[in-house]
Amino acid sequence: TRCDFRISRILWNPSWTPPPSEWARDKKPEPPGSPGNPMGRVKMFIRAPDYYIHGTGLTSSLGRARSHGCIRMRNIDAVDLARLVMLHAGEDRGEEWYLEAIDQADRTREVNLRRPVPVKVRA
Repeated sequence: TRCDFRISRILWNPSWTPPPSEWARDKKPEPPGSPGNPMGRVKMFIRAPDYYIHGTGLTSSLGRARSHGCIRMRNIDAVDLARLVMLHAGEDRGEEWYLEAIDQADRTREVNLRRPVPVKVRA
């Protein structure tokens, strides 16, 4: 199975709001940088408003159904992918910007891509 998407928006250090799903019934919102935030360090929208490629600090969850359809990656890999997507979208930032975004985990940075980047997901 193959699905085609386009990434046009990236959030660095996103907050998390529990979705209106049974599995998230007892969860509370988590701010950017919180250890309990399942979004990790970066969130790339593949189908707004609910489907993303995002990082996670809970690497034991990788490869298992854990959410309502997002694609999870190790934080370091999600950060590398987001940088690559921004580069190919013509939205590259200097090294200092990326270092500051990673260092300031409690501050969300939004990047809207003028040239969306196509992504093919194979299952």
